[in-house]
Formats: sequence, structure tokens, C-alpha cells
Amino acid sequence: MKNNSNRAYFCIAPVRNSDILLYNNAKGVDRLMFSITSPVVEMYRQEMGLKNGDALKLFCRYAGSESGLCIGVERGMPTDDDYVQEVDGIRFFVRPHETWFVEKMKMDYDRSTDHFKIELPSIA
Repeated sequence: MKNNSNRAYFCIAPVRNSDILLYNNAKGVDRLMFSITSPVVEMYRQEMGLKNGDALKLFCRYAGSESGLCIGVERGMPTDDDYVQEVDGIRFFVRPHETWFVEKMKMDYDRSTDHFKIELPSIA
């Protein structure tokens, strides 16, 4: 993970174009989009100085041919079109064109090893 006070990236495996599923309207999604554990939220609170009500945007970025895609996390404010999910007082949001990437994602953090575990079925 690369991290500073405003943004963090997690590099993961490559994705094929055939795996991409776009939603026309993120508000139309009526199931759990992703799962983020309390230890993840606590880590972001400490690292980024977050307070209840703050928001973090999850986004997808291409990281080169060897690394594939990265999931990025940065401070932001959701719009009416974004998919928003609150976890322990922090709002995580995704722009409509990137919901395919976090569909059924599971993010956990192990304090004892200082490592993230991220499962992204969208690119399996």
C-alpha cells in the first residue's frame, strides 16, 4: 500500500475487459456492494485523521502491465449519483462507472501484521 494523508493505493491482479460490468445507475443497486471491516475504518481514522461523517472515495486505476489494477482510497464528497455505504461513521462511496470494480469486495486489516486483505471477485 502506498499511503499519504489524502490517498492510498492497493495494487492487485490484472483485469480482463470481459470482466467489466457497468451499472447505469448506482442508486439502483439494492444489495450489499462491498464489505469493509471495523479495523479498516479505525486504521483510516488514525492515518487520515477522519471523524464521523467524513467520506472516502474508492476508485479503480490502472497500475501498469505487471501490477494490473489498483484500488484507490481518497477523501472526497459523494454526489447524488454515487453509491454510498457507511461503516462505523465513515462514508465510503463509489462513482457509478466504477461500481463493477468493488462489487462484493471484502476489505479487512490486520493490526498485528499491518497488512490489508482485499478480495475482489469482480476480477477473479
